[in-house]
Amino acid sequence: MRKLPALIVTVLLALSLGHTACAEPLSMYRDDWLPTNQRAMLYLADVPCMWGQETVDLERQELLPVYAYPSGEGWRGAEGKAAVSLAEPFTALCWSEDGAWLLIDYEVSGGHRIGYIRCPEGVQVPVATLYPLHIPLRLTKDFSVTDDPNDSIRTIASLKAGDTVDVLGYTNASWAYIELTIDGKPARGFLPMAVLETPEETPCPDVAARLKGTWRFIGGAEVLGDGAVFDGEGLLQMGVSQDTEVFPPEALVIPMDSEPCSYIVYENGLGEKRYPGCDYILEVSRGESLSRYGLQMYEPGETYERETLGLIISEGGGGGYERADEVPVTRAPD
Repeated sequence: MRKLPALIVTVLLALSLGHTACAEPLSMYRDDWLPTNQRAMLYLADVPCMWGQETVDLERQELLPVYAYPSGEGWRGAEGKAAVSLAEPFTALCWSEDGAWLLIDYEVSGGHRIGYIRCPEGVQVPVATLYPLHIPLRLTKDFSVTDDPNDSIRTIASLKAGDTVDVLGYTNASWAYIELTIDGKPARGFLPMAVLETPEETPCPDVAARLKGTWRFIGGAEVLGDGAVFDGEGLLQMGVSQDTEVFPPEALVIPMDSEPCSYIVYENGLGEKRYPGCDYILEVSRGESLSRYGLQMYEPGETYERETLGLIISEGGGGGYERADEVPVTRAPD
């Protein structure tokens, strides 16, 4: 079987919050903010920012300018004087997309600053590359942008409710990484996820109905178990194979403690920016847990012998399921 299309992994930033203060008081883990955060994360393809945090200690008597954008034309904090001394250690976070700039976290008076330096000569750091999503989202309220989400929460720009921001990705449930203009120059900074408004998405009930039937796992990641049974109206049950020696599964069993999941199919309105190669998004709800997968359906033909689902997961790669309505499905006895 030909390999299923893989999601281009968007590698972004990940920070550990040390403080909960903000330009406006905000408890980062208030329960009533979490649903908003989760929805925004799901809309952004549920790709958390994962980069390395590598300490770099060059012990060089050299001072490098620090920009809020990977370019010498970018905005520069500290009234245009932001700089890092290579005589002191700093933390490397990720490379810019062109590999010429390094995003770093370094100490300044009263906290830290996250910004870009042109890579020092001879330096190689094993951290990931940043591939920005560039997804526009509106703000639900006035809020401030910071270049230090871990410590001082220093304000570098103020935005108004209704403004549209260019979201590059998110660092965790609390912070989004955005691109903006400050004093006429390009910049990047951090904004609370909770103030981002996710637009309504277009459901595709006809595609949801096409899923009706039994699908068995044929390779990749088992995102829906060994198999799944869709009712075509928004409910699905995941099954397991009792015979691990047989592949693909020739029979599925629904565990006795398994509850049906609900599902919705949406149009992938952002195209290649989110789940590349997928026309649709499959959203699966398991109790309070919500998961999303890029969805592409393949008709029988030269590529696959049977109708096939390609399900792309946020971390990259994905799983394949083929239609197998002839496979018996039973429920385990109580």
